[in-house]
Amino acid sequence: MEAQRKTTKIIDYVKGDYKDYHLIEGTPSPDMIATIGTRYLADTLKMTKVAHIESPSIIPVVRITKGVAEHPIRIYASHEHKLLVLVADQVIDSGQVYDFSKEVLEWAKAKKLKGVISLVGVMPNNSPANIFGATNT
Repeated sequence: MEAQRKTTKIIDYVKGDYKDYHLIEGTPSPDMIATIGTRYLADTLKMTKVAHIESPSIIPVVRITKGVAEHPIRIYASHEHKLLVLVADQVIDSGQVYDFSKEVLEWAKAKKLKGVISLVGVMPNNSPANIFGATNT
């Protein structure tokens, strides 16, 4: 039996040039507003799916859209708007938050993105005791 992989990995479908793009990240919270918002952006801007994310925290389910199976965490691109959108249909397990975040930020750095905008925060261990970053602009 194959051992479960313990790290998050981003699988690129397309080797694109994303220098100076922004990434809007939408991992879900209980209200799912980030998932709804990022899915709306991807659909409205007719973005192209360019990658998906594999993580040990992903439960084995598949999303079906227009008869096509989709990975639960996907990245879409709009070259016209220099924009990437990360759409997640599943909550990231609190034990995997740091690994997941680190991989997304390393990917963003490797792609030379201009910035990352998060529509939702993920609270490690479901405790607001430690705030690691906050912003208003």
